[in-house]
This record gives sequence, C-alpha cells and structure tokens, in this order.
Amino acid sequence: MKAQPLPIILLLIISLTINAEVTLDGTLGRSAALPGPDYLIGADLGQQHGGNLFHSFQDFNLQSHESATFSGPNSVQNILSRVTGGHPSNIDGLIRATIPNANLYFLNPYGMMFGPNARLDVQGSFHASTADYLRLSDGSQFNARLPNNSLLTIAPVEAFGFLTDSPASFSIEGSQLRTYPQKNLSLMGGDITINGARIHAPGGQINLASVASTGEVVPIEDGLYVASFNQFGNLTMSNDAIVTTSGKGSGDIYIRGGQLTLNQSKLNANTLENGEKGKIDIQVNRLNLIGGHQIGQIGRGKIVFDTAISSATISDGEGGDISIKATEAVNLTNAAIFANSGELDIQITEGSTEPSITPPQTRGNAGTILIETGQLNLDNAVIESNAFGIGQGGNITLKVNGHTTMSEAHIAVNAFEGTDVSAERVGSILLETEQLTLTNVVISSNTFGTGSGGNITLKVDSSMTLSQGFILVDAKTFKAHSPTPKHQKQAIVDTNTARRSTGEAGTILIEARELTLTDGSKISSSTSSTGDGGNVTIYALESITLQNPVGHDNVQNSRKSRIEAISSSQQPDSGNAGEIWLETQRLTLTDKAVINTSSMGGGDAGHIYLTVAKLDMSNKAKIASSNKGNGNAGNLTINVQDQLHLQDAYMTTEATNAEGGDITLNIGRLVYLSDSGITTSVRGGSGNGGNITIESPVLVVLNQGQVRAQANRGQGGNIRIASEQFIASPDSLVSASSRLGIDGNVEIDSPTVNMDEFLVVLPADFLEASSQLRSPCTLTRNVQNKSSFVVKRFAGSPPSPDDWKSTRLVLLQAADEKTSKTNTLPSMKSHFATAGHSAHPLARLTGCRPDFSTPPAPVRRSASQKYGNWELGIKHKY
Repeated sequence: MKAQPLPIILLLIISLTINAEVTLDGTLGRSAALPGPDYLIGADLGQQHGGNLFHSFQDFNLQSHESATFSGPNSVQNILSRVTGGHPSNIDGLIRATIPNANLYFLNPYGMMFGPNARLDVQGSFHASTADYLRLSDGSQFNARLPNNSLLTIAPVEAFGFLTDSPASFSIEGSQLRTYPQKNLSLMGGDITINGARIHAPGGQINLASVASTGEVVPIEDGLYVASFNQFGNLTMSNDAIVTTSGKGSGDIYIRGGQLTLNQSKLNANTLENGEKGKIDIQVNRLNLIGGHQIGQIGRGKIVFDTAISSATISDGEGGDISIKATEAVNLTNAAIFANSGELDIQITEGSTEPSITPPQTRGNAGTILIETGQLNLDNAVIESNAFGIGQGGNITLKVNGHTTMSEAHIAVNAFEGTDVSAERVGSILLETEQLTLTNVVISSNTFGTGSGGNITLKVDSSMTLSQGFILVDAKTFKAHSPTPKHQKQAIVDTNTARRSTGEAGTILIEARELTLTDGSKISSSTSSTGDGGNVTIYALESITLQNPVGHDNVQNSRKSRIEAISSSQQPDSGNAGEIWLETQRLTLTDKAVINTSSMGGGDAGHIYLTVAKLDMSNKAKIASSNKGNGNAGNLTINVQDQLHLQDAYMTTEATNAEGGDITLNIGRLVYLSDSGITTSVRGGSGNGGNITIESPVLVVLNQGQVRAQANRGQGGNIRIASEQFIASPDSLVSASSRLGIDGNVEIDSPTVNMDEFLVVLPADFLEASSQLRSPCTLTRNVQNKSSFVVKRFAGSPPSPDDWKSTRLVLLQAADEKTSKTNTLPSMKSHFATAGHSAHPLARLTGCRPDFSTPPAPVRRSASQKYGNWELGIKHKY
C-alpha cells in the first residue's frame, strides 16, 4: 500500500498537465495556468486601454468539454488576445464573450485548429488569425511573435500583419462556428482548410484570407485590401463544408487567396426575408468548384448541387451579387453559381407527365454574377441568375483573357411570372474571351411573363466553336431545364402556364474571327407568345461555318446545325419572329445546315440579311423564311462580293396564306446553281408570290437549277436576272407562275447562251483504233527508222456522259453582221456530251475524229467552230 503514492502523484501531474490548457504568459500581468474546465478570463488578467482589453497567453487550447469565457466592463469594445508560446492552438470547445457587443480578436502566429466540437458565443464579431500582429489605427502594434515590440493604445484594430513568407496554417475540422446576427467573422492565415464545417454569420460579413508572404490584410468597407502581398496561399473547402451569411437580410462574403477550391461545398449569401441583399466577392488566382457524382435533380423546382456559390433571395428581398476575379483560371466541375430571386415550386404527381407549377409572388430582383479570369472551364456546370416573380433578372458577365471551354454546361438568365404579378426585364449575358469552345452547352435568356427578354452577347477574339450546343433567347410560357451528369440524358419539362406570356425575346450578338456550328448546334431567337422575337446578329471577320458530322446523311431535324429566329405560337395574335443579320468573309453551309426565320401563327416571319465575300452551300443546306400561319414570309437579302455557289442547296421563302417573301441577290461575280433552287412560293390563299432579283453578276450559270416564283390565287412573283452572261442547261427552269391567278413576269437582262446548238450526238459505237493506224508491215525495217506503238491518254474521260468536261472555253470575239457589235463568250466549264461513249475532247464538240496515226506532240493546240455570228474556240494541252 505504501508503494502506491508515486503512481498516484504521476497521474495527478498528467491530469494537471492535460487540464492546464489556458496559460497566461505574464507579459500583461501575472503568469499562471488558469483552472478549467471552464476557464474564466476577466479583465483583471489583462490590461484595458480605453475600449480595448488586451490579453496575452502562453498557450490556449480547449478540449471538447471545456470553455473559455472572456468578461469585463461594458465599456470594452474590443477584446484583443494573443498566444506567444510558439505552439498552435487546438480549440475543440466553447469560446464565449459576455461583454455586450464586444468584438473578440484571437491571434496565434504558430497555427490554429478548430475541432468538430468548437463553438462560438460571442456577442460581437469574431476574428481569428495566424497573423503576427494587429496594427491599430494609430500605427501601434499588438504583436504576438515579438510581444516586446507591442504598444497598447486605445485605437481600434485596422490590419492583420504577417512578418514571414510562410504564415502558419489554419484548419477547421467539422466545426459549427456561428456569430450573432449582423456580426462579422474573419479567418485569416496561411493555408486555410475548412473540412465538413459550417461557418455562419447571418446577415453579417465573413472574411477569408489565405496569404503566403509578408504583408497586411486590411478590412475595408467593401472587402479586404491585400495589395501588399506578393504571394497567396490555398483555401480549401471540402466534405459538405458551408460558408454562409444567409439570414433575414443576407450579409457579404469576401475571399482573398491564391487558389480557392470548393469540393462538394458551398458558399451562400441568401436573403430569407425582406432584408438587404448579400454579396459574394472572390479574388484569387485560381478558383476550382468540384461537385460529386449526382449533382442535379428536380425536386420542388430546385436544382440541387453539392458544390455551389449562391447569392439569392426566396422572399421580396433582392438576390445578392457574386463577383469572382481569378487571375489564372476558374474551373467548375459538377458545380453551380446562382444569383436568384424567389423560388419556383414544381411538383410532379406519380404517374403523371404534366407538372403542377406554383409561381411565386415575390418582388425582388435577381442578383448579378461577374467572373473575370484568365481561363474559364465549365464541365457539367451551371451559372444562372433567375427572377421568380416580379422584378428584374440579374446580369451574367464573364470576362476571360484566355480560352473558355464549356462541356455539358448551362448559362442562363430567366424571369418567371408570378400568380398575380409579372416579371420585368430579364438580365443579360455578356461573354468576352479570346477563344470559345462549347460542347453540349446551353446559353439562354428566357422570359416567362410580361417582361422583355435579356440579351446574349458573345465577343470572341479568335475562334468560336459550338458542338451539340444551343444559344437561345426566348419569350414563352414555361420551360425548365435540369442539367444532369454526363452519363444521364438531359431532363426537360415543357408546359404552359394559365397565363400567356407577352414579353419580347432578347437579342443575340456574336462577334468572332471564326464561327463554327456543328453536330446539331443551334443559335436561336424565339417567341411562343404575343411578344416579338429578338434579332440574331453575327459578325465574323473571316468565316462562318454550319455543318454536321461527315457520314450523317440521315440527319434528324433536331440535329441540324442552324441559325434561326422563330415565332412558334399558332395563335392569331402571336408575335413576329426576329431578324437574322450575318456578315463575314466566307459563309459555308453543308450537310442540311439551315439559316431560317419562321412563324407558325399570325406573326410575320423575320427577314434575313447576309453580307459576305463568298457563299457556299451544299448537301441540302438551306436559307429560308417561312410562315405556316396567316402572317407574311420574310425577305432574303443576300450581298455577295465574289461568288455564290449552290450545290444541292436551296434559298426559299414560303407563305401559307399571306404574302410571300422576296429574295434579292446582289452578287459581285458569279452565281452558280447545280441541282439547286432559288424559290418563292405561296401555298394557299390569295397572297402574291415573292419576287426574285439577281443583280449584277458577271456570270449566272444554272446546271439543273431552278429559279421559281409561285403563287396560288394571287399574282405570281416577278423574276429579274441582270447579268453580263447567263447560261442555263436544258433541264434548268426559270418560272414565275400562279396556280389560279396571274403569272408573274420573267426578265433576263443578259445575252443568253443556249447550249443546245453546241451539242452533238456522239457515235454509239466505240472508236475502232485499227482503222486509224497504218499497218506496221508497210513501215521500213531500218533500225534508224524503227516505229513504235504508243498508247497515250489525252484529257481523260468523265465518269458519265452527263458530267462536266474539264475543257477550257476561251473568250473569242465575232462581229455582228448587222450592228458590227462585238460579242464575247465567257470562259467557263461546259456540259457538252449528251449521249454515247467517251471520246476525244474535240470530238465531243465538233463531231470530228482526230488522227491517231501520228502521236501528238506535247504542245498546246487549238480548234474552233463557228455557229452563226458566234465562234467557239477550244485550247487544249494534250
């Protein structure tokens, strides 16, 4: 029994060591270990100077069952505490301050960790930092690394100072840190890790700063001033971490650092009632938002993301603004950024395909979203600003110095009407970038009420590529998109509200050097209401290309790459479709690509204006304006500086019951139609057919081409072709007609070349070569005069007698016998053969058989044939 006191003494010492968690360092009073587990830290343990109460600790640690309570007179405004012992603080208990409205500053330059049981009960604001000193507004310092350099004054705290290039880290593991309403919370240090924790300052302000060099963090009225730092640290949020200022009135969140990563975590500044809107302001080098696998679903109208930045309101308050500035890059993967006002309730009954929609009656405006960065990468991500109820939608502005890449992404500004109220103007989308690549992306601006739709503006310095993507501005009733992971199909719910929309759609403006649409991509302005559709305007310095994948001959309508402006409502009071304006050097449409305006109801289809240097269309590509209701078709006005080439392609205007649209082509040099058509038509009613005008080209060539202006009961449209030369194959057609009315007029202001008189029927039999050769037996057998048999291909044979022959026609002149006027036949490729087999090129034109007995020398030869007052010549090298 007498041997037991030693172990008991050792256990007592260990117990005392464990419980001695809060120790005074003696620099501001006595040195002592305070008794726990509830540590009472009164004003007598420190020094008070005016409204500042200073405390200094050797160590400061709290276990899960412990607490530390700061107290003092009500005159204290700020409690300034520091840890000088060189050890990090581990806080897993309660920090309390009972002084009314007093702010608590806690400084430990050697590191700090808050555990899962850490809590706050501070009536004022709480500021924790691994900074080396606090600078007061009079220039004095309260220094934790060099305590003897401190000067204690009555001035308020102005800055957090760091003296080393490697400030200590700051870790928050599963903590629940919450301030009183309208109070602030700051966490500042080296690398900051927030893992599974919740940091909440309802209606207040949250400051997060991660630094990696010397300098000062200065809290200012609208953020944090960190210009004195050369390097910044990393701030990581993970495992469902949440940093939020949401409350009756939302507060602001300010983040400064090198790299900010949100991995299945959220930043929220949401307004829950009618208070002031909040703001999220992020300035870092790189922002990464990384979500989990299942990131989206429709449930009561909400799209749920486990990684998001949100500044919204679900009441009559305004949605907050989100500002993100990342010098290097912003990366969003399975993540979202929201700035909404109101909340839409969508419920789908089991077994039903029609959702029940309860629009809100809130009156707040949606917030704005601003992102400025070096590169922007979105993968299965959403950026939205929505107004649910009355009020304006917020703007989305993306300014990217480098490349912007988006895949499986959705960027949208929307306005939804309420039951008794209606949304005002939708916000707009502005994207400025050096290069833009969009794959399966939707960029949209929609209005579902009486308000006007927002505009979409894309300004790209170099190339813009849109693959399986959509750029949409719309005025309609309701359409909800639910982004889903890559391995799932996109969920779309379409329905009509009881009250029809009357708002007008916004406009689309795209500026780029090169624009490419492929694999069913679409740029669209539409209205399905009484409001008018918006215009689509595209300026591309070099080229615009609309195409579909090679080999997709059976491209579905929904998979055709297209630029369109449509009015889809079939009501008699439906709005007019918008117009399309395109300007570029080269416009190429192929593989069923479409540029069109259309209307299904009483509204008119929009006009199409194209200004290009060269226009190529092939493989059933189409430029069209149509109206299937009672409205008019739009006009096509196409200005081409050089040449217009249509190969199995069409330009059309079509009306069902009203006036047909006109087609006007102002061409600089060549119009070439091969198995293609330029048509205007009115299918029913008494509307007049549209007119077709082809002005000022050097040459118009129709090879199985059609130029038609048709009407039903009205007058057929007029056709005018004014060209220096006009050439049409026999199976081409130029017609202006009306089924029951008066035919239109056809005027061709050009010397017309009828190719029939140049064609001859070739022999049906093959050429017998033996009849053209001398017998080798008659030749002398002198070695010096030996003969040889040479088989030499000349110009080659076309695959079919109906194909074009690669023969050059030269300009020859012939004087008219009566007028002495000189006529010129243009150089061109012509269709000569009509029957029989391939033969020598001269035989195709003149019917003569060349002499094969003498092998031709490799010189340029010529031949000509006179037809009336015309002399046709051929030069051929063979």
